[in-house]
Amino acid sequence: MKFQFIVFLLIGISVINAQDTYNWQNYTDMKNVRSVQITENGFWAASGGGGFYYDMVTHTFLKLHKNDGLIGSSLKAVTIDNENKIWFGDDNGAIDVYNPDSKQVKTILDIYNDNEQSNKSINYFEPAGDTIFICTDFGLSLVDSKNYIFFDTFFKYGNFEPYVQVNASRKDGLIYLATSAGVAIQKEGAQNLSAPESWNTYTVDDGLPSNNINKVIKYGNTVIAASENGLSKMQDSL
Repeated sequence: MKFQFIVFLLIGISVINAQDTYNWQNYTDMKNVRSVQITENGFWAASGGGGFYYDMVTHTFLKLHKNDGLIGSSLKAVTIDNENKIWFGDDNGAIDVYNPDSKQVKTILDIYNDNEQSNKSINYFEPAGDTIFICTDFGLSLVDSKNYIFFDTFFKYGNFEPYVQVNASRKDGLIYLATSAGVAIQKEGAQNLSAPESWNTYTVDDGLPSNNINKVIKYGNTVIAASENGLSKMQDSL
């Protein structure tokens, strides 16, 4: 299978002039927004200064910091599980789960306290049923969203070196990983994902414009990979 490079031009994306429409307040410690999760009426955001929710109906903010129960402060990832709890991950491996109903925070420190890894950043979350896929600087972990127990972590994918950085994941029948070494895709029928041979891997030698892939998605039967050098799509359907 080969990836085909896609060249496109991004032109003239415009937004509503917020100054004319809303009375915005400037939160300088949260201006570096790294991840956003859309809801029906607004969005949750992970920023370099904490987490926040912006309600697009009432035009109000809910801010979450350490004094609100968060352990992480420099947040990189956010998602919403199937019980509407909000998951935040920071660049030191700490995970905070905020329950909007109870206003309580559950902190998960398994990655944060892992002495075997020096780089522990939480780069991306993806919910899949009762499982949260956690993409980190050293691999992919699976966590039960109900009891917060880690039940699998994968470090080695095909020919890639072990402990490559996983930037994002996608569960669409198979598991697709965007990594710092290229794209890794679960082989059809593979069950033991801890085994390197359970993964197909793709690099610049297979047509990717870069080995450092930021995100990978499945659109119909097409696999699309995003990198700093552009987009590429897999020519053969999976």
